[in-house]
Amino acid sequence: MSKKFTFILVLGSISIILIIICIGFLFLSTFTKTAAVSGALSSGGTAETSIADNGMANSRVDGISPKDNKSGPADATIKNAIISDAEKLIEQTHYKQAGLLLEKPLEEYPDDKELSAVKDRADNLEKQTVIYKGPVYHVFFHSLIVYPELCFTGDSMEQGYNYWMTTVKEFKMMIQEMYDRGYTLVDLRDMFKMDSSGKMQKQDIFLPEGQKPLIISVDDMSYYKYMENDGFAKKLVVDQQGKLASLVKTPQGNEIISPDGDVVPILNNFADQNPDFSFKGAKGTLALTGYEGILGYRTNHDNSSWQTEKESVLPVIEKLKETGWAFASHSYTHRRTFSEGTITLDFLKYDTKRWRDEVGSLVGETNLYISPFGATFKQNDARMRYIVSQGFNVYCGVGPAPDYILYKDNAYMERIDLDGYKMFHKPECMKELFDAGKILDPVRPAFK
Repeated sequence: MSKKFTFILVLGSISIILIIICIGFLFLSTFTKTAAVSGALSSGGTAETSIADNGMANSRVDGISPKDNKSGPADATIKNAIISDAEKLIEQTHYKQAGLLLEKPLEEYPDDKELSAVKDRADNLEKQTVIYKGPVYHVFFHSLIVYPELCFTGDSMEQGYNYWMTTVKEFKMMIQEMYDRGYTLVDLRDMFKMDSSGKMQKQDIFLPEGQKPLIISVDDMSYYKYMENDGFAKKLVVDQQGKLASLVKTPQGNEIISPDGDVVPILNNFADQNPDFSFKGAKGTLALTGYEGILGYRTNHDNSSWQTEKESVLPVIEKLKETGWAFASHSYTHRRTFSEGTITLDFLKYDTKRWRDEVGSLVGETNLYISPFGATFKQNDARMRYIVSQGFNVYCGVGPAPDYILYKDNAYMERIDLDGYKMFHKPECMKELFDAGKILDPVRPAFK
């Protein structure tokens, strides 16, 4: 009997303890939720109002479903934070992004007059374009250095890479600062056009107020064989998500598909996240040679597998066009005779024909000629006359400032190279775009 009583007593004690624990958990849960709601309403302590990586704010409050209060105004603390973020974006001329920031709160609070007023202001500023009056910067890059440890190894190529190339880190910092300063990408093809009388004219650039046009081009995006083991991408590809990416060889020897392997995928992704950086979807111009194919595909006809390579590159070309990229001739051979000024007219004709047959046949017609080495010819030079006669009536060289010259039947535009040499030796050339001293990658070797 005593044993039975003891068993009942122990069992009862355990039951009482379990009941107390359950009540404790229930009380703690209720108290925590109440405190969270109270804190959000009084001080905004649990409101998620910070700007995310793409500039959008998350205005949801934990424990509160705004959808339950759609007919009334938004919570003041949260709303003020969202409006403050939107106003900052408007001040930076990021009108689209400001409008996108306000879309979700207005879906939840469509009757909120303050949110609606800021959204209307952002939308109107985006739509009401004005003629831009200032200088137009045209900047250019080569393929980006993905792995500096493979590029800067002290070999014979190091100095050239250090002078004429840009690292991924530098490029990302450049476009972020240019975006923060109100620059937006415009299409080089929209800059100059022939009028009805056959005379070349500069076109007015219409942009939302406060925004400044920026033209970007990329030279030699063929991924030449000599660069294969030096820390650059190998080719441009379309990834499994249908986006442009780079095939990259890592320092460990593995091949990966990366969104950070070169100008094209990085710029595309940045513009997706920051839509005000691209006016009407413009991105840049790819200046292509042909002697080792294009975009990492060996489409040059002296390659035995050029037809297979051609089929492989066509989807990449279509995706480039779809996402706002244009193409230019950078000559077929990129011979040193261009920079030396000794290229003959006969060789120029041969070079141009091969470019049209092997590159133009893939990327389509273009009137853009981006000269190798920035070489230029006088207007009455037979070589310049030939280039213009072939339909290349926008000719781009290299220079230290945003400048262009209109001739009767063609236009000349200078481009600024944003590379190691220019950042180190002539940072004043880019002071309106960014602070070169803050951009220059410390992994670079010393400049000579």
